[in-house]
Amino acid sequence: MRNEEILNIFYNYIVKEAASGSIDCFMKYNTCFSTIVKEYDIEYLTRIENTELCIPTLKINNVEEFNTLLSMYVQVACKFYSDHDFYEEVLDRSYYQEGKICKEKAVMALLFSNATYEDFANPIRFLLKRIIYFLEKPFFTEKMELGYSELLQGDINVVIEKEKVVNETPYFMQIILKKEEEEYKFPKINFGIFHDEIDVYSICNKEHSINTYSKKINRRLYRVNDGFDATIDNEELFGVGNLKDVTPSFVVATDIFLSILKRLGYEKVNVVSILPIRWNAKYLANVKKSHGNKEIFQEYEKEQLRIQMNLTEKLLRTFNRVIFMREDIDVTYYPLEQGSTLGLKIGKQEFSTHNALFREIELLMDNYFTKGRIK
Repeated sequence: MRNEEILNIFYNYIVKEAASGSIDCFMKYNTCFSTIVKEYDIEYLTRIENTELCIPTLKINNVEEFNTLLSMYVQVACKFYSDHDFYEEVLDRSYYQEGKICKEKAVMALLFSNATYEDFANPIRFLLKRIIYFLEKPFFTEKMELGYSELLQGDINVVIEKEKVVNETPYFMQIILKKEEEEYKFPKINFGIFHDEIDVYSICNKEHSINTYSKKINRRLYRVNDGFDATIDNEELFGVGNLKDVTPSFVVATDIFLSILKRLGYEKVNVVSILPIRWNAKYLANVKKSHGNKEIFQEYEKEQLRIQMNLTEKLLRTFNRVIFMREDIDVTYYPLEQGSTLGLKIGKQEFSTHNALFREIELLMDNYFTKGRIK
């Protein structure tokens, strides 16, 4: 598709529909934001009323640069993602001729679902960052075989795979523990590489069956609690900021992820705490599902808040727990101090920990990288 067509879709469909709270891409996305373009004298303010939403505003101050980067992003994204990621109707060009839906429109709608409030205020940097996510090569292209873990009783393998278009980043890291024909998948980590920085958007479990092997591994993973004193860090003292309430598999996956980054020379990591479009989309869906019934809506809202708190706070607690147990990583800023991200700095000092499982992982990592197997 030509750049002129992409910009036509954006200015005549995306921003107008986003102001109404719904973008039609065959499946309607509950995407809601306002748009202000002073140079074009454009001001599409959201028309949604009577909500408690904090709706972001896309502020385009340099139209020429924004248009160039937006067109570039769409072209790169459409080439990166497989057509299998989209509905057949989205790929049917006749829909675009009618001004309705197309692959390019879906890509743009999903793009802004991954923007923070700071990204909406500075869309040039946001678009540049998202383009670089595609252009930067992943850390390695072949499976990383770290070796056998005595404590976990299995071989630790690490792979990087392409993500689906609906998720936050183009790639995710998957850590797998294998023993003979059985395997255990750790939570996957969605990340983006922006020059010398790493942006982490989520850590989430892929669905897998619960069997005898996975139950054994889950029990062994509680070794992450060795050397951790819950009496000096607990909910009574620190509320939701405590480091006790974390899932062991998330902690181990994060430790491996950060250890790999350190050996590859990365020092700065940004952990994104919340994406407003995704939060608002769920809120708007709850409004529709409740059909005006306040009691039903309140139940939906309560559940949404519970899930979001679990996702956001669990993500931050997991990273903070790993930092607490290692002496080579520090927090540079917390969410709301410099935006909506948790900033980390990976130091060059030697690794040190009181936890036996962390030490074993570190030894496996040392052995792997010393032999220069990474490709």
